[in-house]
Amino acid sequence: MSTLIEIVNSKYGDYKGNVSIDFQDQFFTRLKSLDLPKGVIVGTGFEFGEIKGECSLDTVSFYVLIASPEYGSTMQDVIDSIPDKGIKVQKVKQAIPVSELGKFIKRFNCCGIYKDIKGISQLDFDIQQ
Repeated sequence: MSTLIEIVNSKYGDYKGNVSIDFQDQFFTRLKSLDLPKGVIVGTGFEFGEIKGECSLDTVSFYVLIASPEYGSTMQDVIDSIPDKGIKVQKVKQAIPVSELGKFIKRFNCCGIYKDIKGISQLDFDIQQ
């Protein structure tokens, strides 16, 4: 078993934070092209390896986390049946060109704060513009 923090991690984890993703309206229709196993999609993301110097990023690994069908066939079924000890998911990855991310993701925002700042999840930030 892995926690979300373990699933979403980089080599050193210098900065940790939050992510917000808005899907395209046809997100689930487009996912059918990935030939996914049965179950309910409970998570999604993308990742890429180390970028060295001034190189272009051509592809990313786009992935979905799919809850086992034993939890039900809808998101509400999954929400209602997740046991306290965790949930079984399958991570399905596919390399896609960066230019195709927009077929799945409408908006994306992430921010990381240096890992050694204590109590980061409870801090309020007064952002000066």
